[in-house]
Amino acid sequence: MTIFDLPTLNPENALALAQATIQAHPILAQIYDDAFLVNLIRRRAAYDNLLLLRLVEPDDEMSAAYWDEIAGELQLLEPEGSVDAFRAKLRKHDGPSMDSARTELFFAALMKQLGARIVLEPEVGTRRCEFMAETTLQTWWEIKTPLDLPELQRDAAVQSEVQRRLRSIDQPYVLSLRAANLTPQQVPDAVKQLKRELYAYYREGGRPPRVFDVNGLCVAIDSMTTRPKGYLGTMTGKPYVFENEQSAHVVRRIIAAADQIPDEGGGIVVIDRSSSDWIHHHDIVDACFGEEQGAFHNGQFINVRLPGGVFDDRSAARVSAVISYTRRWREHGTLMTVMHNPSATIELPAGFLIYDGVRHTRRIPSGDGFRFVTTPDCEDED
Repeated sequence: MTIFDLPTLNPENALALAQATIQAHPILAQIYDDAFLVNLIRRRAAYDNLLLLRLVEPDDEMSAAYWDEIAGELQLLEPEGSVDAFRAKLRKHDGPSMDSARTELFFAALMKQLGARIVLEPEVGTRRCEFMAETTLQTWWEIKTPLDLPELQRDAAVQSEVQRRLRSIDQPYVLSLRAANLTPQQVPDAVKQLKRELYAYYREGGRPPRVFDVNGLCVAIDSMTTRPKGYLGTMTGKPYVFENEQSAHVVRRIIAAADQIPDEGGGIVVIDRSSSDWIHHHDIVDACFGEEQGAFHNGQFINVRLPGGVFDDRSAARVSAVISYTRRWREHGTLMTVMHNPSATIELPAGFLIYDGVRHTRRIPSGDGFRFVTTPDCEDED
């Protein structure tokens, strides 16, 4: 099942499937009662309703693994009030919000497993941190899930809407999306006009290949299908050229998180890039330590870090470390990299967050400059 199949679900069947998922994970009943499920199912036509998709797939391996993790961590943190703390967060239906809640729950559960005392959503002045973990040092945690830049989000929304509207057509054509240079608001009219042209072309006995360009929507007929309906088979991504936009985007999120960290204890900011297609690990490194560029030094060409990293900004001194995190690479054994702030007011202890799959990067003075040490030394995340 895909998210585009949700509108075809019978409401009663959708409710029964969701209830089967909850029966397999009883603690979820405290998050998703029947009244909430009924309202969620009413919004099944929304193409971003990923929560409903996860709930109505009780036999899907990926969805089952997702709920096993969520339920297990809720149960582990139940003495700390996890159900009340995460109810509203876990009820958000879009992918980025689900990723953010999942990451926050993961790190709180992880720190408890490592022996820390956990306080969920502690008050910090007039605000709240995500959680506080206390071992030999109190650490205050903020989880940030930076989305792609607005232009990238807009293009992704256009592609999703085109895909939704062309998932089934009356003519037995297999289509490919070549370009979509239009706004989300322009998609419905462009697709309607495209369908008119496909209808006329088919009536004339038209065969592939053929390219249609309708108000910025460029679609090709690549082949015929023996299925009862035609469909959009492939999409070509739009090319982009970036300078430092991604790292600057991350810097802003770290600075915003620093304002929510109290003066006492260590401050941890997790940058979860699971919801971004374009923010990579090297963008987080550039955001923390400064953009990397090549330069000549003593007759040799070397890589140097330019000023401007967030660790050089005194407003971020409360941030002891930034964690670059994504779930995409879990199968490769690397979950996260902890980048330690050399200018932090409070440094993290030497044994902090040491376990398999976690790397630590530190900037160490060396001669008239610095060098970077990453332990354990392993393949880069990107």
